[in-house]
Amino acid sequence: MPLSEATTPSLEALSTYASALKAYNEQGVQAALALDQHGIELDPNFAMAYYDVGDDYFSLNQLGRASQYYTKAFELRQHANDRSKLMITGNYYSTVTGEHDKAARTFHEMIETYPRSATAYFSLGEEYAALGQYETAAEMTAKAQEFGPGEVPAYSNLTGYQLALQRFGQARATIGRAKARDMDGYMFRLPLYAMAFLEGNSSGMAEQQQWLTSQPDSKHYALSLASDTEAYGGKLTTARELTRRSAEAAIAADSKENAAIWWENAALREAASGMHRKACKMPPMDSHWLPRVREWVLKLRSRSPWPRRMAEPNLWPKTWTSGIRSIPRCSHFGCLLFVHNWR
Repeated sequence: MPLSEATTPSLEALSTYASALKAYNEQGVQAALALDQHGIELDPNFAMAYYDVGDDYFSLNQLGRASQYYTKAFELRQHANDRSKLMITGNYYSTVTGEHDKAARTFHEMIETYPRSATAYFSLGEEYAALGQYETAAEMTAKAQEFGPGEVPAYSNLTGYQLALQRFGQARATIGRAKARDMDGYMFRLPLYAMAFLEGNSSGMAEQQQWLTSQPDSKHYALSLASDTEAYGGKLTTARELTRRSAEAAIAADSKENAAIWWENAALREAASGMHRKACKMPPMDSHWLPRVREWVLKLRSRSPWPRRMAEPNLWPKTWTSGIRSIPRCSHFGCLLFVHNWR
């Protein structure tokens, strides 16, 4: 969102908002989060500051917290200008209420009114991706990159869609363009790990693990990926220990929802490998996706016998694949699932 579009009577809040935008692109989401929260302290009615805090938490996979701030921004949208109102409304429908049809209509309206809005294009791309229409999502997000070459989601989202479409060369090229603009973060490191995994490139996987582990807020991603990788090779005991450590690291990083997601991934993995009792005994943790995970664990349980080794070619029936796709926040395990199917 351009600085000129922000609406607040506080010059200090506006300056903080501008600093947060710069920090997001240059230092990452955690740096932006602290500044966006300070913007709210300076002006409790600053709708776009609430919206950006919601975006920050969404980028950190903390949907519960993101929804709270998106809701507050929606309640305060009358304090925003017309362009900001559309963006706030679209994301509210997408993330809080799950009304993707309303969200898509809102972003279409935003594009019609502001045809060079990068945010409108990559937000509409996210709606198509939620429906599994990755080709259209990639087209929308490429437009966002054209109109907003400095927008991180225009690169990170496009990378994910290209990975889903099995266009690995294009995904690497997109990450390369992001790096040329000094963009970095777990959202680029995770796809690089997945592609190294697909290639059997152990040194490439180790490189991404090293980077993720070196960042306190990203260490839990490294451990979760390691857990999924070990499980893929049939080393379920090691995978369980790594899941425990990834959850602990997420909690230490003030990300309880991610901790719950790692346990959810483990539950799905245990069910897929035939360990249904272990799947049902995962630590109880609050998460946006828990009911849907339980649904898929029960579906998997009805499809025994299951092979015990994660590399078995008949491990992933169509119902399991659609289950993972319906749980977008289980993206890392889903990424390895996708790699398995492609092989």
